Amino acid sequence: MSATTSFADVVPAPAAVQGEPGVVWVLGPDTRIRTTAEAARIGDYLASLLRPATGYALPVEPYDQASSSAPGIALVLDPAAVDDGEEGYRLDVTASGVVIRAAKPAGLFRGVQTLRQLVPAEIESGAPAPRPCAVPGGSVTDRPRYAYRGMSLDIARHFFTP
Repeated sequence: MSATTSFADVVPAPAAVQGEPGVVWVLGPDTRIRTTAEAARIGDYLASLLRPATGYALPVEPYDQASSSAPGIALVLDPAAVDDGEEGYRLDVTASGVVIRAAKPAGLFRGVQTLRQLVPAEIESGAPAPRPCAVPGGSVTDRPRYAYRGMSLDIARHFFTP
């Protein structure tokens, strides 16, 4: 699995994106997911998404400041670091790992969905293919543009025959 995705592929388009050309983080067999205590369920969710296709153990471990520079994926709830409401987050991908910071669990969940779009599409297959998975380097800062999430489906504008 190579880094064929880019930040331009993320839907909906994030509020702010800064790509780092030439920087790639590789999810490998030694990758660990570190989370703050309140984010453990989101860490388990991320691990359950990535384990089937990679075949890696991806243990979920407690996050602390001492492990903040350790390679892997860090999911951090920190109201001081991100001030973008309930669903705002910041995702940083460097050569040594991925850090997703948010003030609330909903923001971390949204950040995980963005990370999910940045990994190669083969990750969704569920078929074991234990090989390195590359993620492009850069950062994303995002939050909902509108206060309400919704959709309108107007089927009256198209005629359906019986």
